[in-house]
Amino acid sequence: MIIRAARPEDYPNLKHIAEVKFGKDFAGKDQFFENGLLCLVAEIDGTVVAYATACIVDSESKSHLEKYFDGKTGLLSSLAVFPEFERRKIGTMLAKERVKRLKEMGCDSIIATAWRSEKDGVHVGKILDRLGFKPIDELLRYWEGNDCVFCGDYCTCDAVVYKLKF
Repeated sequence: MIIRAARPEDYPNLKHIAEVKFGKDFAGKDQFFENGLLCLVAEIDGTVVAYATACIVDSESKSHLEKYFDGKTGLLSSLAVFPEFERRKIGTMLAKERVKRLKEMGCDSIIATAWRSEKDGVHVGKILDRLGFKPIDELLRYWEGNDCVFCGDYCTCDAVVYKLKF
């Protein structure tokens, strides 16, 4: 397996993984290739099987999560592994690489939101726990109104906000 920066030609695979994991129209091309966005992929035998995105924010950044920003802050966005490749530690390896790169880029802390559904509990919560993140807040019905692979057409899932300080 190779972990590398995403390339524009990876977009069809990235979009397909996002739709399988998060629902139709979850992510457009800008979700992966926006200026300043870190998008990593896991590639096996020449095929992209997972991706993880992140960016750097600061106290001047406008975000619904800005109250959690502390100096130069990394913000973990999506992490998705194609179902056939789950349970192989690919998500953990991508998460570790995002943390490593954000730290190298000078971040003082990293914020992540983890999806919590009634059916499956907190998605990626165990990965974040293993990497030293601590839960700091809960946002009820965070994705309300969006299409959801867990809830159906109208999402009622919550989010758990995690933070890692260096």
